[in-house]
Amino acid sequence: MHAGNGFLFRDRPGQRCVDRQRLQYLACALEIPDVVILDIPQLQAAPRHVECRAGAFGDILELAVAKPLHGLRVAPYYGCQIVRPYATFDDQVEPVAMDKLIEATGAEVVKYPLKTRCCGGSLTGTLPEVGLRLVYILLREASKRGADLIATTSPLCQFNLDAYQRQVEDQYGDCSLPVLYFTQVLGLAMGLPMRELGLQRGVVPVAPALKRRE
Repeated sequence: MHAGNGFLFRDRPGQRCVDRQRLQYLACALEIPDVVILDIPQLQAAPRHVECRAGAFGDILELAVAKPLHGLRVAPYYGCQIVRPYATFDDQVEPVAMDKLIEATGAEVVKYPLKTRCCGGSLTGTLPEVGLRLVYILLREASKRGADLIATTSPLCQFNLDAYQRQVEDQYGDCSLPVLYFTQVLGLAMGLPMRELGLQRGVVPVAPALKRRE
């Protein structure tokens, strides 16, 4: 959640999503500007620079995890453009940045060799027979590898993989999986309510996958 150009963390009555001391460390380690904390004055006065125990953001993120997603198997799907044509932050063929964030939640990252393969883009609307085939290939591979859900970074990828599953099933058979933004996966691990994360808006519900791991 954001507030201005900083982050907004919330303490709810009867629910502390993140331990206050850990939250303070998290904000300091990330050197977040204009941090706004509701009812957590300790953080507002915290020093801006501390020595991080690890440089990787995934390691720091672990400090904010309130409900580890142990037992949840996630296939990380980057799409074909986030590291192409310019790989400014990750490897073009085998990106791992999202893998590390998912691992920090306690979930298991499924080895997914199609993580940078195209989802079809606008072809689902212009050449549906081609677009649906590409969506099917991605869903089938994730399902075959035992994933409970797919996490992605792209709105168009999320839409294609989620919204066209009925058509894919009609043409190729069932391989349905929930498709979430990776930020929604992080939010679940931080203890945010499903509705606040917008998970009720998915075409394929995620609740059954979360319940199976309990």
